[in-house]
Amino acid sequence: MNSSDPLPSRYGNASGQAPALISKPSSELDAVHRPMKISELSKRTNLKAHTIRFYEKEGLLPARYVQRKKNNYREYGEEAVNRLLLIKEGQLAGFTIAELRELTNGDESNPSADEKQVVLIERKLASIDRKIGRLESFKGYLTKRLAVVERKNALG
Repeated sequence: MNSSDPLPSRYGNASGQAPALISKPSSELDAVHRPMKISELSKRTNLKAHTIRFYEKEGLLPARYVQRKKNNYREYGEEAVNRLLLIKEGQLAGFTIAELRELTNGDESNPSADEKQVVLIERKLASIDRKIGRLESFKGYLTKRLAVVERKNALG
């Protein structure tokens, strides 16, 4: 990623790399960071607690990011923030929950899953390019419209 790319700072881990979309569950949280409760995670991601629990239930936030305490409270590591921000961006880009699940829970050792991910990613990239084109077109319209209105107001 280049230095003008916003993803490393917005979604990066401590080393500046984007979090892995494919994750293997583990029972231990990142030992470098202190665990946080769902209320803090909610504030840091601007997601409601029930949305975070929904993502966990849907398999988008696997055990690697969540640890259950004896009292059944959840605790989250720092990487959960990055993962949730990435999920939010994925949804804004047009990914459905099912597509995000397929993308994020792929088995790295399964070539068939890799092929499915390639197709999904290529399809979404094409969709994003079309959206960008439509937005640029509408931006052009708005720019011209603004110039017309400003010119009209300047004339009086």
